[in-house]
Amino acid sequence: MQKNKVILLNFPPSSNFLYSNKGAIYPSAAVMLIGSLLKKNGYDIEIIDGAYDENYIETLKALIAKDDILYVGMSVMTTQIPLALNASRTVKKYKKDIPVVWGGAHPTLFPKETLLNDNVDIVVINEGSFNAMDLAGYFKAGGNLRGINGVGFKNKDNEVSITGSRDM
Repeated sequence: MQKNKVILLNFPPSSNFLYSNKGAIYPSAAVMLIGSLLKKNGYDIEIIDGAYDENYIETLKALIAKDDILYVGMSVMTTQIPLALNASRTVKKYKKDIPVVWGGAHPTLFPKETLLNDNVDIVVINEGSFNAMDLAGYFKAGGNLRGINGVGFKNKDNEVSITGSRDM
């Protein structure tokens, strides 16, 4: 089966978020922009909005059970780290071979520290729209991550590499 699906995750603002207020939180513009760009370029997209769906981990489990997943991308602020780590561990527990990509404020500010976690494979630094496209192409056709500016990753020896800045 040809892999063509990208799962994008948006989290509640923090782990103590009250779902009784879920209508007050807007969906992540970054996640929607990235999803729209990927979809326009022929990728199948699944967006999980954890700020709206209390059972987003169960939704994630159901989606990763399929064999068509290129990668799972997450937009992560520092207050969302426990939520993102839980989702990342879930992916790795059920489908270790699915790459987990973190973007957003936290991995932009702390790319090396973020990559020290075994459940995070790649970080996107700064704006992620074009990087999401480049990563989808990389996971679909192969290539070299060093050729994608604005990302961090671990090599086969688990050493962290950060590529150059991405020109916008």
